[in-house]
Amino acid sequence: MDHYIFTGCDLDSATTYLTFNWLTGKRIPVQYVTRNNIEDKVNKFFKDKSNDNKLVYFLNLDTSSISNL
Repeated sequence: MDHYIFTGCDLDSATTYLTFNWLTGKRIPVQYVTRNNIEDKVNKFFKDKSNDNKLVYFLNLDTSSISNL
């Protein structure tokens, strides 16, 4: 199964992503988002049918604004 990560653009998020890669031993594709564009980028990701079987992680993000997806 393929994996995909959404994370923030700050240092804490980058560190979380790096640590996650070290722990899993994999280089997982990542999309950096901000509070202003998280909904648009996540919607675009899930509308793409090639992403249907991917396991998606949200690292160091407040996802309450996209709970309706």
